[in-house]
Amino acid sequence: MVTDTIEDTRVFFSIKHISWSEYGFHTPILLQDANGPCPLIALVNTLLLKYEFDIQQQQESVKLAGINDLRKHLLRLETKIYLDDLLSRLGDLIVNIAETSPDCEGDAAKLLDLLPQLHTGLSVNPNLITGKFPKDDLSTVLFTSLFELNFEHGWVLDEDVTVIRELEFFDKIQDFLLTNEEEVQTKEWLDANKTQVTNAGLEKLSDSLDFNNFAIYFRNNHFNTLFKSGSGDLFLLMTDSSLKSSKNIIWQSLTTVSGKDDIFYTGDFFPILDEDLQEIENQRGEVDDSDMILVKQLQEEEDQRMAEEMHKKYQNIHTKATKKLEAQDKKSELISKSKKQQTKDSDKKKKSSCIIT
Repeated sequence: MVTDTIEDTRVFFSIKHISWSEYGFHTPILLQDANGPCPLIALVNTLLLKYEFDIQQQQESVKLAGINDLRKHLLRLETKIYLDDLLSRLGDLIVNIAETSPDCEGDAAKLLDLLPQLHTGLSVNPNLITGKFPKDDLSTVLFTSLFELNFEHGWVLDEDVTVIRELEFFDKIQDFLLTNEEEVQTKEWLDANKTQVTNAGLEKLSDSLDFNNFAIYFRNNHFNTLFKSGSGDLFLLMTDSSLKSSKNIIWQSLTTVSGKDDIFYTGDFFPILDEDLQEIENQRGEVDDSDMILVKQLQEEEDQRMAEEMHKKYQNIHTKATKKLEAQDKKSELISKSKKQQTKDSDKKKKSSCIIT
């Protein structure tokens, strides 16, 4: 008897288990294929690595406590995690944060709807003066306000360009150039810095991060995990899926604008020698094209369903919490009235006692 095999076309992310730092942390991370910017990968990887470090330093955040459940889940899965599974678990994290932090409730509801978009991209508006992003952007709310992560870029003005200094934000600068085509100086600076990083930006980036700290790093419409080591050096986590089988190539230094002098490092931050770099070229040539195509098949209807379910879940929890608070307030009000009545009755008895005497 012949049976048809139904191919599983769901979107998934490959998992790589890395050992890193002088403490020998063992952490599962998500790898990136040829599927666009994917801030989702940067968010998850940064949370996982930061969690390991915070636990060692006994600095566990209440907001990040739930990340250990995701870490254990990835360790059990070993090789890959499906997008719907990942979004569901991140949704649970956001709901838990909303329950413990009332100030985040409004943001949490918006972000639950935003989650599916994290697979295909995320709109950002870098400030070319400060190296930051607008505080009210959903990207900033998600990374910084909700998950307490640094969100940085290195595309910072390094010379006197009046328009950029006055407008600051990239979106405003773009809008200005649409109606002011004669503005040559601004265009020349943008063209000269298409890599979206400058020496001034690297300096500001280093100054803004504490030692042994993590950030989500934005550059050229890509998001990555950045780490500032105890020595002050900056490293980017290598998440290219072509390096999945490589146990040695974990980090890449971030020291130059051009990237010419940036080198690869092992998990415990030892530089990889030139003779070992052939491993990178060999592995890059072994990427399975079919996997790339599979990852690109993002199912928008499935994502929308997931978003609606997570939003509904949040609304249910929020409604229950509200009813609970209302019930507690009503109970407190009844107790207060009862105490007042008891006080009145006691006063009456005292007055009556005085009259009899």
